[in-house]
Amino acid sequence: LWRNFLGSEVKANQVLIHSQAMAIHYRELFKNKELLSDAEYTYWRLSLARENLMIQQDSIERSEKLRKWSEKQLNNNLVDKGEYFQTIASFESRRFEFQSAQHEEAQSARAFNTYRKIEKENVDETLENISELQIDKLTLPQKMPYREDVLETQELENAARAASIVGREKNRPRLELFGNMTLFGREERFESAYDESLTDKHPVYTVGIRLNAAIDFDNVSNVKQGYSYETTAADLRFRGK
Repeated sequence: LWRNFLGSEVKANQVLIHSQAMAIHYRELFKNKELLSDAEYTYWRLSLARENLMIQQDSIERSEKLRKWSEKQLNNNLVDKGEYFQTIASFESRRFEFQSAQHEEAQSARAFNTYRKIEKENVDETLENISELQIDKLTLPQKMPYREDVLETQELENAARAASIVGREKNRPRLELFGNMTLFGREERFESAYDESLTDKHPVYTVGIRLNAAIDFDNVSNVKQGYSYETTAADLRFRGK
């Protein structure tokens, strides 16, 4: 009559199990969205890296031609050394940008193959390029009231509250009303006594009250306080989202 009054412990256990299951559900949904988002980002990163590499390849080829032309002009005394050194500096800058583009393309290819579980340094497939038409068609995603990770935290908060109730109920005193009826047979012969025990001819009734309570009050109080701290921590985690 004290512990689990009006089924409070049973109800809390139901909430606990449901909230834990929903938290796992939202966690997996969020992981799935993250995986798809990362995969899409990796795809377009490689596509853009390839496009940039082609641009830098063309740029360094033109810069190389300009460097050679400037060198001939210098040998023929048609330009001064200052203009020639400017051409060299521009060429070195283009070469650095080209090397950076090569490095980015290689990193993007490895990341792309990692998602596909392929151990290769390069990607043989042709990827789609981003066009202006695709960019114009892009729309902002619909705003959700809460992300799945926030909903997971909310369910974990509900689970912590339910676990706190269960914990408090388990440490409450248990007051039980019990009754018992036992049937006996009093005949001397076993067969007759057995048959008589199946009737209510000689019943024995037992009625009583049973109280189970912990006597370590300090420890019980600490346990209840610990559950309260867990609930507060879960609430702060949810608010922090």
